[in-house]
Amino acid sequence: MILAMRISQKPVVFSLLRAAMLAAFSAGSLIAEEPRAPERYCNPLPIPNYAVGKLARDVTKGAPNDGGLWLSERKEQYRELADPTALWFERRIGMDPAEFDSAGNLYVPAATSTPQPVAVSAEATPWVPLNDGEPTFGSSSAPNTAGRRAADNSMMTWWLPAADDAQPVLTTSFASTAEIRAVRVIWRDVGLDTRNGAKPGPFRYRVEAETSPGMWATIGDRSASTEDFLIDYRECVPTTAGRARLVVLGHPEGIQPGVSEFTVFGPVR
Repeated sequence: MILAMRISQKPVVFSLLRAAMLAAFSAGSLIAEEPRAPERYCNPLPIPNYAVGKLARDVTKGAPNDGGLWLSERKEQYRELADPTALWFERRIGMDPAEFDSAGNLYVPAATSTPQPVAVSAEATPWVPLNDGEPTFGSSSAPNTAGRRAADNSMMTWWLPAADDAQPVLTTSFASTAEIRAVRVIWRDVGLDTRNGAKPGPFRYRVEAETSPGMWATIGDRSASTEDFLIDYRECVPTTAGRARLVVLGHPEGIQPGVSEFTVFGPVR
């Protein structure tokens, strides 16, 4: 990826390079004062070439419409299209703000896997998972795939409803009443086998919040989705609730709708 920008009114071109072989990552970066001018290596690298917690850096994205620069990261989430039994390495997509040091070098201060404020200010409140490790139950469960496995911050476990569950529902609780600001669903397309016709496709669902005991309000509606998002992150109107639930409404033909992670985000309590 090539980034062209001005630093102190001086044009600068960054070249961000990445290569990967399975779980091995290699990254590098060059800087020049104009396109095709002599380049020098950036030191330190803008994107660390190592895992940070469960995160590994990537360089494949740009920036939101805030005038700042953001670079993407990956947390393990990989989809093996031909042989689902080979699914062992997973990646999750995220983005972090990039900054410049005193020498004009581009760098990313830290890797995260939660929503980050676009504008960093004293008023900016981080959003954190509200249901991580909290009681989570499915309307049904296939063997060894209990609902709690969709709220354990692990990409290698998942909830899978029973095959005869006509409308699966996954309900998660919070430690206390909280304000919901966003929801992320990471699907596990169990049965995926492109060679035999079980191909990726859109998962259709609805997310509801329990605003008072027994009263559920829709905060996210993907019931008509035509988009194939294995990871689907959606912000919502701020809603105060004690629980949230994922209602599965549709899935690709030949696929069972597993849920690796159902995460509800809100301000720090």
